[in-house]
This record gives sequence, C-alpha cells and structure tokens, in this order.
Amino acid sequence: MLKKRWKGGVEHRLGYNIWYDGCFFAMIGCGRGVMMKLGYACINMSMPSKFRTCRLRTVEEQGLEKVKEIAVHNLAEVIRVLEWNIAHEIYFFRMSSDLIPFASHPIMTWDWQRDTDILALTAEISRLRELHGMRLSMHPGQYTIINSPRADVVEKAIAELSYHQQLLDLVGGTDMILHIGGAYGDKKTASERFIHAYNGLSNDIKRLLRLENDDKTYTANDVLGDCEGNGCNGLL
Repeated sequence: MLKKRWKGGVEHRLGYNIWYDGCFFAMIGCGRGVMMKLGYACINMSMPSKFRTCRLRTVEEQGLEKVKEIAVHNLAEVIRVLEWNIAHEIYFFRMSSDLIPFASHPIMTWDWQRDTDILALTAEISRLRELHGMRLSMHPGQYTIINSPRADVVEKAIAELSYHQQLLDLVGGTDMILHIGGAYGDKKTASERFIHAYNGLSNDIKRLLRLENDDKTYTANDVLGDCEGNGCNGLL
C-alpha cells in the first residue's frame, strides 16, 4: 500500500515533495529525474571532525562570549568538513543542531545571526554549497515537539525551529527534518494538534520543514496523511 501511494509522480498528483534522507544517501525529487547524493549526518569519523558545546552553567559563569567562541569554532569546523566532503565527492551533509549553543534558550541575548564573524563564516559555507551543488539539512532534537499538550513545550519547540530556520537560511540550507511527535495516549488527537501547530508556524519555517516518520509511533503512512492534511513536505 505504501509503495503505491508514494510511487513516482507524487509531487504532481498531491502537490508536495518527498525526500529520502539518511546517513548514507538522499534521493532528491520524485518520479523522473530523481538524483542521488551521498551524504551523512553531523560527525565525520575519518577526519575526525571536532565540534564543541558547553553547559548552561558555563554560559552563566563565563558569559555569552563563551557561546560565540564555540559558535565560531563550530562553523569553521563545518567549513573544514565541507572541504573534506568536496574532496571525497560527498555533496549531502546534515549539520548539527548544536552549532550555536543555547541559540533558542532565554539566556541567549547575543544577536548571533547579525554578528559579523558569524556572517562571514556562514557566507563561506553558503559559497561552498552553491559552488559545488551541495545540499545542507538540519534535524532539530528529540525535544522539539510541536504536538505536545503542554503550551510551554510547544513554545520552546517553535523557538528551536526558528533558530534552525535562521541558520539554514544563512548557509543556504534547504531541509529542516522534524517528527510528528508523541501520541500521548490518543494518536488521532495528537496528530490533529500537530496539524494545528504546523498551520500556526511562520512561512519561513514551513518553507524548510520536512516531516519524517519515526521508529516507534508515526509510520510513513501517518506522515503521508498529515502531509495531505496540511500541505507540508514529507520525508522518508
């Protein structure tokens, strides 16, 4: 049943796109003209890549200057990874959600998306992406749940999506992967909450969002149903 419903031509018949995404390959497009790009998620074990993070207590003690130090290091490391990828003909890469530590946390008062050092680094990432036809994506963490029955959880999730959208836009990324969320004892109602929350998201977030099935609660058919219900993009 799933094969029939998701077979080639979906984009034209249903009005949305399907991406196949994973650690080793991405199928970009639907039906005819499908293009495969090899890729992986976040960590390069061959180089190896060395991304950094910190605890909230560190930020409280050392200030947002520490966050900038780490953010600059991490974005420079993305450039190093992309250069390695280009040399090895790998043109698909999922960037870590932790490149800018605590970007969506209330403690963040640094306007990182307008900082000249950050803009210089993201511009170089975007240049490499465009020059070599690379595809960049991000996957917000497991606590980014917009179908939660708790308003505070949804509020924090939307703030996290906003951070991802801003960073992806700066580097020219195209895909923000998200799961539907939890079932909370009533899968149908939880799915309806997702659709309601999705419809309330900014167009900038929705433009990048790709809905993906998970390994426990929401199947690919569930994703397809929600995509049909609200016009969002789906991903396998």
